[in-house]
Parts: sequence; structure tokens; C-alpha cells
Amino acid sequence: MLIEKLQYSEVAIGCRSLTLGNHKDLKLSRKIAGKVYNFLSRKLLNLSYSDMQAGLKGFQKHAAKMLFAKQELTGFSFDVELIYLAKKAGYTISEIPAKVSDKHSAKPSKVNLVQDSIRMLVDLLTIRLNDVIGRYR
Repeated sequence: MLIEKLQYSEVAIGCRSLTLGNHKDLKLSRKIAGKVYNFLSRKLLNLSYSDMQAGLKGFQKHAAKMLFAKQELTGFSFDVELIYLAKKAGYTISEIPAKVSDKHSAKPSKVNLVQDSIRMLVDLLTIRLNDVIGRYR
């Protein structure tokens, strides 16, 4: 499905919310944190995608070269920055359903809810600031 979407979109992203049952084993705090982060991403960066951190992404070659050359972030928010840059460049972005494997769902999280949430908020503000000061030109 990813390859099919890339026939007519420069970027394709996996979206866990398009597949039923992906979040059934997550702790409530993780569910809330994920929803808040996606909400803030949409509002602060004017993005319309429901899940920007599923880990499943595909790019047409020309888009990948441009986006990765402009990318600044390397932490949790690197993928949101890529999507922001893609939208800013006018690239077509498609969403596809992404299924989280049972094995991956069973892994304990390495995310520190407080520290990493603060870091992710700072990243979103950094993306906005980088754009305002012209780093993404």
C-alpha cells in the first residue's frame, strides 16, 4: 500500500488510528500523551494528520533529498518536522493504515512521560521558530 500511495504522492505516512485495535494495550497515560502531542502538532504547525509518529513513512526520491537536507531535529519529533517541511514545500502527503505488531505493543516503553513530553513541546516550538527565522528556506 505504501508503494501504491507513492505513485501519486511525494510522501506517504502510516497512521495507527486508521487501524482498529492498535492502542488497546497502551496505558491510559500514553494514550493521552499521544493524543495531546498530535493535537499540539496540528495546532502549532497547522498540520492535519492524525498520527505523525507511527514510524512508517515513504518518500519519492526527490522529496526525500530535499526534506532530509533541510531537517534539523534528530529526536522524537524528527518525523513531525519532515511532515511540516513536506507540507511547506507543497508536497502531496497521503496516509495509510499502520498496524502495530503485538510484539512491539508488548515492549515496555522507554518514554519518560514528563521529561519527553516537555522535550517534544520544545521541539514543536523549535520547528515553528526555525520556520519563522528562515532556517527552512
